[in-house]
Amino acid sequence: MLGFFYSLNLLFPIQKHKNNLVLYLLLFIFIANPLQIYVWDYIGNFPANLFVWTSILASVGFIFIGLLKTYVTQTSKIKGIFETLSLGILAALVSYFVGDILESIITG
Repeated sequence: MLGFFYSLNLLFPIQKHKNNLVLYLLLFIFIANPLQIYVWDYIGNFPANLFVWTSILASVGFIFIGLLKTYVTQTSKIKGIFETLSLGILAALVSYFVGDILESIITG
């Protein structure tokens, strides 16, 4: 996925600093977007299932990044979305199991 953002610098080398700014803003938006549900629940009472809604928002973020990637790499939209969404799901599963192992080590 970072190769997508690197390719922005190859396509528009004069605008390297602007491309880097766009990279950090996009990553911040897509990382912070699912977390807003937990902030909403902390401040008030979120009326729905937190896990389901954060999963939906994260998936929408990955789909959007996959679409942007296909624009730069000139590949199929379905393929780009599927690759990006698959990587996101795989990363979520790995982090879940690593967290579970670390929790069992810490709590003994």
